[in-house]
Amino acid sequence: ALNAETGVRGFALTRDATFLHPYYAVVSHRLRDEQSLHSAVLVSGSRVRVHKILALVDSEFASLTRVRSLTTSGATEEQLLVPLKTGKSVMDRLRAQISSLETYETKKELVGKSQIATFEDEVTAGELVGLLLSIVGAMLGASYFSRSVTRRLRIAVRNAHRLGQGEALEFESPSGDEFEEMDTALRNAELQLR
Repeated sequence: ALNAETGVRGFALTRDATFLHPYYAVVSHRLRDEQSLHSAVLVSGSRVRVHKILALVDSEFASLTRVRSLTTSGATEEQLLVPLKTGKSVMDRLRAQISSLETYETKKELVGKSQIATFEDEVTAGELVGLLLSIVGAMLGASYFSRSVTRRLRIAVRNAHRLGQGEALEFESPSGDEFEEMDTALRNAELQLR
């Protein structure tokens, strides 16, 4: 959900559909990932917590779909602000639920409440732990990436506003990516306007 959120936020900020690639990738794998989580949770007894997580994921995707739709229809920044804040709130609750699930699983394991009788059950429990660690790792990585993207997008938006006001533009050091291409386009526009 975090990669999808990052992609939709980038799309909302830039109106560039390229930013939707992570969103579409997550959507295409969502059902499979949810089925894997359901299968892994059968052993752990955390079914209720997982259902809460999946309900939050559903809510987040509804929010992302709304932001994507509003952006596509040309909504203003002000019109996008509430659904973006709603999505952030849902993601914060999702992170808390995942953290709660991990804490619950750790405590349960430490006090011996989770007894795994067969090798197959041990593998399934290992898959659950691996899945949860993967989710947390992915969320941390995506959080770092999304902060970087958001920071760079804000700089680009400020430069676009500066360009409109006839003010000097401020750029970061070259990055060799799409942001550098956008910076180059803004520089060219600035030169043409002078």
